[in-house]
Amino acid sequence: MFLKTAEDVVQVFEKLNNESNFFRGYKDYDYHMKPSLGRGDYIEFEILHSYYNSNKQKIEFNTFVDVIEHAQHYGEKTRLLDWTSSPWVALYFANFNCRNNEELTYLAVLNSEIPSYVEVPDLPITLSLIDEFTLGELDQFTLDELDKFMIEGNTKYLSNIKFKALYDNFIESLPKDKYLVNRYSDEQSNSRKKSQKGLFTFHKDPKAPMGKKDFDLYTLELPKEEKVKLLDIISEKYGVNGITLGFGVN
Repeated sequence: MFLKTAEDVVQVFEKLNNESNFFRGYKDYDYHMKPSLGRGDYIEFEILHSYYNSNKQKIEFNTFVDVIEHAQHYGEKTRLLDWTSSPWVALYFANFNCRNNEELTYLAVLNSEIPSYVEVPDLPITLSLIDEFTLGELDQFTLDELDKFMIEGNTKYLSNIKFKALYDNFIESLPKDKYLVNRYSDEQSNSRKKSQKGLFTFHKDPKAPMGKKDFDLYTLELPKEEKVKLLDIISEKYGVNGITLGFGVN
């Protein structure tokens, strides 16, 4: 659907604004509709393990999913794609940076009730013993590996091995043909994420943009004056602007 005026945009998304719809504003499908992990040559395991080691003393990670969620919140490259339950937040992100030009912008709308989407499972993975090995578990290592533990200081090396096992288990558990939808919890969200009413989808293949068959697409063909008008409307009527979203400027 093509929308050409600010009033048309507001009218359409007022009707779509319900609990089952999620929204994402973007300009470049191949770039913005795949997770940040897929936009470069990043090694996910190394990113997550480093994040875990840097934060395990101040954050209580109960599951492997916790590590990924927290890493996403604070700007690490992950296989998660951010969405919002607010169409007004999505419209702000789609149009703010191009408000002074005629560039096309897009709003993707996915419905969590469609069979392609399932809630993230409560995976039976604990990180509580990530840095500890029992005597029985040490039997799996060779004498050379045990010598390596003693030389290098065993905590980091052992943690790396056990974390890798958790990582492999998690990736294997992701459904191949479904997207996993999960909401940010109050405990996990920082203030900016709360104001953006954030949620995300997990992606089995982060290198591939989300399939267009899995969301409805709305194209905003707005002249720059209509973009500015739209931003004014969503600020005045719905309270969504740079200040309320935590960026410090309107």
